[in-house]
Amino acid sequence: MRMRAAGRQGQRSGLGARAGCSAAAQVRAGGGAGAGHGCRQAGPASDPAPGLVLTSPASLPTPRCWGPAWAPPALGPFPAPCLSCLSAMASQKKLQGLVAATVTPLTSDGKINLSVIGQYVDYLVDKQGVKNVFVNGTTGEGLALSSQERKQLAEEWVNQGKKKLEHVIIHVGALSLPESKELARHAAEIGASGISAIAPFFFKPKNKDALVAFLREVASEAPHIPFYYYHIPPLTGVKICIEDLLDGIKKQIPTFQGVKYSDTDLLDFAQCMDKYNKEQFLLLYGVDEQLLSALAVGATGAVGSTYNYLGQANNLMFQAYANQDFALARKYQFCIGEFLSFVFKLGFGVAQTKAIVTSLSGIPMGPPRLPLMSASEEFIMKAKAKLDSLPFLTTYPAK
Repeated sequence: MRMRAAGRQGQRSGLGARAGCSAAAQVRAGGGAGAGHGCRQAGPASDPAPGLVLTSPASLPTPRCWGPAWAPPALGPFPAPCLSCLSAMASQKKLQGLVAATVTPLTSDGKINLSVIGQYVDYLVDKQGVKNVFVNGTTGEGLALSSQERKQLAEEWVNQGKKKLEHVIIHVGALSLPESKELARHAAEIGASGISAIAPFFFKPKNKDALVAFLREVASEAPHIPFYYYHIPPLTGVKICIEDLLDGIKKQIPTFQGVKYSDTDLLDFAQCMDKYNKEQFLLLYGVDEQLLSALAVGATGAVGSTYNYLGQANNLMFQAYANQDFALARKYQFCIGEFLSFVFKLGFGVAQTKAIVTSLSGIPMGPPRLPLMSASEEFIMKAKAKLDSLPFLTTYPAK
């Protein structure tokens, strides 16, 4: 959505439990998030799969089972992961469909409100049919939160999502490389499904090599889980073409799995879909009002803020498109577009999204963090009235 403006923990379902080569991270007291994969922290390298030598990076994320000193080789055979890691990665459910870019609940005095995350998970799954989340991103005000707050939110989402959510992707991007690496390492330790990072946007990378160097450092801290680049040039000002970025990136970042593509450049997006289809990169489209156009050029997944409250409508659009009922798919997209066009004209961003989610879910998401200002009562009233005038978006056929 554009913003204007693990040691193995049992046989866990839901979030893909990460089988570890050795148990390095333990479950937190009180039944916290799942233990992370232990390969990187384990010390001695684990035994590789017998006789297995990979001559190029696999499409699945590659753990650092061979010890902490490993770095991506420029040439030569690619080190083989251990059998337990291969098994865990192969069994992980593919990330596809809708991914809700979650808002961060805050109390009236501006503190993070972890107590409603469980209710939030149930709302997304039961009411919106959304089982994947992207935590601490733009919609989640991630860059307005402290590192400790981001860690606490990540832990709570992973913990509450067990057996309910299929994927919990944690955004770990920051302006500081050490902070981003620390957040990446933490996400891996708690059992997140994957991580993502935005480009630093104060001191910006000037070219592809600089950006890849930064992303490689971040991804190396979570070497057993997928890494997704968060591409949002309208906010970062980093306009490095994704078609160019993907060229050879697996050799630099073996865990690179795809892109959260939050830009309106459908030409670049389509060229990526066409050129890199065989490499199985996952391109998650991030402009909600153009989702149907992205589906037409091959997208199979999307990350957005409106999936917090229009998840069912977008799921039905996905279904209609898959069934080749293009007239119905267009009807959903046009209705979604009519609502978004209306709220854009009123002034729409993170604060307004939080207000709409609160109004429709009944879960108190609280105010945004300064310098963002709370949505006005007038906005909330007008947005709710507009949605009520479009029952096609909120009234669904009986199952």
